[in-house]
Amino acid sequence: MSEAELTAVAGDGHRTQGNALSTIRRVRRIVLESARDCRCRERVAEAISGLEDFEARRERKRLTEAARIQPRKIVALLELLADFDPATADEGELSEASLLLDDIASEARLGSSLLHELAGLRETSAPAPRGTPR
Repeated sequence: MSEAELTAVAGDGHRTQGNALSTIRRVRRIVLESARDCRCRERVAEAISGLEDFEARRERKRLTEAARIQPRKIVALLELLADFDPATADEGELSEASLLLDDIASEARLGSSLLHELAGLRETSAPAPRGTPR
């Protein structure tokens, strides 16, 4: 394996959990391309496929759990604004309400991002027919 291929697989050490699956897919491609005539190629492909499936399940679970929390966070933040009335609020209350709304927007963006990532993972991790490289 060349140094460039190793760098592509190893990365810079700052990758998120979601990149483990893409790393496994790169390893699959590199190993299977370099082991074209190897008798053990099928066994290696099956082992990598099992690892890939495990990692995809783990990542789906992580994303699902993280996305499930977001609506609860938003509801809790909205409850803090339940009695807020901008007509009677002083400067401090207006400032705090503004920060709460910023937090709500931030949590909503994060929830949206998690759901997009989960949807993309479901699309890319559909099971491949047995014996075919992913």
